[in-house]
Amino acid sequence: MPKPQFPDFDEAPVDRRWMIAGFLAAAPFVPARAKSAVLQAAPPALAQKGEGLAQGVVKKVLPNGLTLIVKPVHSAPVVAVNAWVGVGSVHERDEERGITHFIEHMLFKGTEKMAVGELDRRIKAAGGYNNAHTRYESTDFIDILPADKLDVALETMADALQHSTFDAAELDRERLVVLEELSRAQDNPGFEAWNRMTHLVFKQHPYKYPIIGYKERLQAMDRKLMVGYWKRWYRPQNISVVIVGDVDPATALKKAAKAFGAWPAGPDKPAKLPAEPEQKALRSDEASGDIQTTLALIGIPTISELHDDTPALDMGLAILGQGLSSRLNQSVREKQKLAHSVAAGQFNGAYPGLAYLWAELEPEQVKPALAAIWAEVERMKAEPVSEAELERQRVRLEHDEAADRMSMEGMAGKLGYYQTMGGDHRLADQATARMRAVTAADRPAEAPLAPHPDERATVRSSRERAVTTRARGRAGARETETTRARSRRRSD
Repeated sequence: MPKPQFPDFDEAPVDRRWMIAGFLAAAPFVPARAKSAVLQAAPPALAQKGEGLAQGVVKKVLPNGLTLIVKPVHSAPVVAVNAWVGVGSVHERDEERGITHFIEHMLFKGTEKMAVGELDRRIKAAGGYNNAHTRYESTDFIDILPADKLDVALETMADALQHSTFDAAELDRERLVVLEELSRAQDNPGFEAWNRMTHLVFKQHPYKYPIIGYKERLQAMDRKLMVGYWKRWYRPQNISVVIVGDVDPATALKKAAKAFGAWPAGPDKPAKLPAEPEQKALRSDEASGDIQTTLALIGIPTISELHDDTPALDMGLAILGQGLSSRLNQSVREKQKLAHSVAAGQFNGAYPGLAYLWAELEPEQVKPALAAIWAEVERMKAEPVSEAELERQRVRLEHDEAADRMSMEGMAGKLGYYQTMGGDHRLADQATARMRAVTAADRPAEAPLAPHPDERATVRSSRERAVTTRARGRAGARETETTRARSRRRSD
């Protein structure tokens, strides 16, 4: 494979800057052995090996379409109630950027029955706590309480999901909280770097947009827009409620059906997201700010999390750049001392995402570090992964799995995630089993090597200016994409 010719970053000031380099392929990675396979319901041999997470789960779909999942775990007198909504930032229209996360906040701010703050007070009075998370493709709300307080969690959660009032005055107060979150995020160079990378990789697909949204959109959102979005997506057939803890499944299902069963089903409105067009040439971006770090990113389009070859890709990227024993850490950081930290990983979901190589380093190290990082990518092909490398990652996987299963919250979250993202909670066990089963014969080393070296994108940020970067595509045509930007920092 020819060595990629990354842009010359020496033109820029090197005192304070962060930089992103993105390397894009024309098409998502699919290994030569791959079929157009997508993970299906977990085969018994995979899903039920050992103590599978799906073991003991009882699942029921109510007449209104809402899915109930109950897993009894009697290790502690605790229960987690986790409601998953199949809506995330990818479902937002242009004027709605950030509204999914905003609504997540507002569902704690009063209903037709509960005044502002009463929901939190009832959960705390019952000895529990609550939380919520917004993702690209889903939103979830979770309560963790003593098991004998299951009724409190179900009643308050069902009320908030169905009957939130979106009080206009409370909306304006919570808007300030969301804007402050956005401001803090923009003070983080990593947030800014990732935001620029997703805008480079995705030109059509809404993975490009930050979950938290944009200041001007958040400032313009009114109650009418918010209620319309809430009614469009918060429907029982788009929701799964997961209960994990010290409960009797039949009793828990009966109580959950009482709490959620009267919710009328709304019309089905499946999301239609644009496909990402083929990328054929270098893209680059740069920005600057009053910060004391430099970040370099390389991004490669990949496959969806549901694809049958994702485990091999995840394993290859883990061997390349996850943990102190990874190849990038040993070579680029420890031996050559070209970075303070370096990592590799993958972001994806129900849709094709991107693999990334990430380094934090000194400005003068950018060029040699990029060359060294890509040399390690090429070495993955020249030197296939060893059994020792695979075993280290299997041990790390086992550690992560054990951590997930140490809490009712962790188990509920994983079951809910796969039910919402993949349509089957058993995919949690299938994904784990397939990762454990990856061998050198699956060629995990080839995963990061798919892109053609002339089909990539780079981004660089300097404090004073952005420079145009060009690269020749496979067909010989030139394409230039330059963004002039400064890192957005809050004025004190």
